[in-house]
Amino acid sequence: MFSFSRQTFALLAILAGSPWLVPEHASAVERQFYTEVVDGPVVGFQYQIYYYLPKASDLLSDAQPEHHYLIQAEQYPDYAFFYDPEAKLYWARTNATEGAIPQMSVLPESERRATLAAIDFSKFPPFSPPTYIPDSTDGKQMQLPSQAKVVSFEEETQNPEDLPADVLGETVAEEDSEEAKEEEEEYDFPKIEIIKRKPSSTGPRVVRRPTSSRFNEPEFRYETRYHIRYVPRVRYIASYATENGRPIYVPRVYYEKEKVPYQVKVRIDPRTKRRTN
Repeated sequence: MFSFSRQTFALLAILAGSPWLVPEHASAVERQFYTEVVDGPVVGFQYQIYYYLPKASDLLSDAQPEHHYLIQAEQYPDYAFFYDPEAKLYWARTNATEGAIPQMSVLPESERRATLAAIDFSKFPPFSPPTYIPDSTDGKQMQLPSQAKVVSFEEETQNPEDLPADVLGETVAEEDSEEAKEEEEEYDFPKIEIIKRKPSSTGPRVVRRPTSSRFNEPEFRYETRYHIRYVPRVRYIASYATENGRPIYVPRVYYEKEKVPYQVKVRIDPRTKRRTN
């Protein structure tokens, strides 16, 4: 009775089915691995393909692996950025310095963008151990290139079409932020109705003054006026007389001018709009 190890059984099961559309040198029993680093279509960018199986049971089936990209940009030499080609968003970064501890920093979903230039780098949280494999439910941790197997890159698969827009040299119109959308939805712009006047067919328009008495009724308004009053004040003045060597202060009364406002009801001519009293 022959006994097979788990890896041997997985290898036989995969060889019996259709092969993965991945580089030849990739091991069939690897749940996650990377391709080697290659240059992107645009100068200043390099990338690797990160292949993974979301479920451990996929190792025993004909399931083809999913993939993300690990992008390295010349302007950010200390980091490498994970890109989801299905969502078309950068979602995490890792330390690309040689010999660095394998750690990741995952962006909040609301801060993920389609290009590196659009990302607010202050939104990246501190580095922590790698997160779980994308779409996995068994809690299997991701492996970074320093931990995982790296295979050679097939020439015919270089520069795939689902690379990030900035790596392909394309421009992306960024969507408005959620706050701007909410403000636009909340503000109710007034509707302006434009009424066009019909042209007169009887010649120039004649303006007639109203003769009704209600148009000749006087109008009133209130005006602020001022009157002057004198308010007594007391000031103490030092006299020349002294007591025990100290000056004596004598009160002196004086009057201070003060403007006092008051309201006046004023009659207005409705035709001339002038005051009549």
